[in-house]
Amino acid sequence: MEVGVGHFGTFGGGGGSSDDCDDRTHKAAPVASPCKMTAKAPECPKDNLLFPINEIKVDSVINKLTRKADCVYKKMEKNSVLSKTMEKFMGEKTPVHLILDQKSNLRVKDNDPGSPLVNGKTEYGTSFYITILLNTEQANNRPSLAVARTILHEAIHAEIYRKIKTRAPLVYNATTKTWNLSNGSRADFPTLFDSYDEDPKNPDHNYMAGYYRSGIETGLKEYAKAIGEKHSDQFYKDMAWSGLFGTKSWEKQYKDQAFADKEKKRIIKTISDYEKSGNNECK
Repeated sequence: MEVGVGHFGTFGGGGGSSDDCDDRTHKAAPVASPCKMTAKAPECPKDNLLFPINEIKVDSVINKLTRKADCVYKKMEKNSVLSKTMEKFMGEKTPVHLILDQKSNLRVKDNDPGSPLVNGKTEYGTSFYITILLNTEQANNRPSLAVARTILHEAIHAEIYRKIKTRAPLVYNATTKTWNLSNGSRADFPTLFDSYDEDPKNPDHNYMAGYYRSGIETGLKEYAKAIGEKHSDQFYKDMAWSGLFGTKSWEKQYKDQAFADKEKKRIIKTISDYEKSGNNECK
């Protein structure tokens, strides 16, 4: 299981979306002024900037991973799907930065021993930083290909949040008690807008299931080839569903309900059996 948690508001605020479960908390935030949203500009005195973007010297992707988790990530540095997903975080002038980190016994809710353990989650708070957290034990105790899938899944979450932070602030609907993309964002992200419009309780996963599964499949194939593993095309299709159960795409795979139920059980078993098949072999 992977999740995304945090506070979703306007740019300069924060946000969240879940992977296997929906555990979001939201907090409205004031809209940042143009001076605080952008780098240096003639109409914006340097002192009014949230931080001097043009002068940032830190890496835009900050890797704090260690040991097995770090090993998998470094083997994915040339993965075409991960590189494409993370490319907008690259470069000193990017307004949103990505942190890769890990935590022992990572749970949906921090400091709640009764909360479910998760493989990873993506956090997006009130800053210009988005953090992907991996569960240290899960990174050590699953095959590296399964850990690679978690990294791909969470990187897609991070990219969705980056788009929203930079271009499409969310608006809170007090009547439905949900967050929706502002009307002006449809031109930039029509399919993401529709995902929020159609199902505001699980928009990111519906969007991911509908448009990113084939990319996850490709990324997994590349990683498996790099480490010398071979699997069937169906295996990669099955693995790409992990974390996306319950989405509209998952529920509408097949019109024949009996066949659909059989396929769902088969896919879930394939994922579960593989994730339990061995420890992380990455060295």
